[in-house]
Amino acid sequence: MPFYNDKKNIIVHRKEDNRFEENKTLSDYLSNFDLLLLLKIKYSYGEYEDSKISSIKKHDINKMDDSNDGVTGFRLTYTDNLGMLKQIENNRADYMIMALNEFEYFEKEYKDEKLNLTYKYLNDVNKINQRAFLCSKKVTKLELDKINKSIIKVVGKL
Repeated sequence: MPFYNDKKNIIVHRKEDNRFEENKTLSDYLSNFDLLLLLKIKYSYGEYEDSKISSIKKHDINKMDDSNDGVTGFRLTYTDNLGMLKQIENNRADYMIMALNEFEYFEKEYKDEKLNLTYKYLNDVNKINQRAFLCSKKVTKLELDKINKSIIKVVGKL
């Protein structure tokens, strides 16, 4: 059961990088092979985003093959979002995809560090992603029902 709605996905890039001046579609950015996209290994950005990454960048999120790392316009990483933002700042890649609420959190949390990053909305990304808990297969139906009941009590239905 979902417990949280993310804000829409955006792309994050360095402030001084003028290749991102116009708001474009995700397809436009992915099709520009002069821009290097930073992707987290085995991570889903959402159904629409994953399908675009797969069709344009030829990357399957279910595979850990990084043999095309940098060649087809993307670089893979194992790090968390903060580490990914630092990689963008340090020119290891040009941009990444993340939910707006996550970027806003990092801007607020690390305001003293003055992240040299900004974001652009994606004109073709309209669906928001929902967050859900992942549980082991050892969790019983009764336990899942208790978790879901607690989510509804605290959050309500999404």
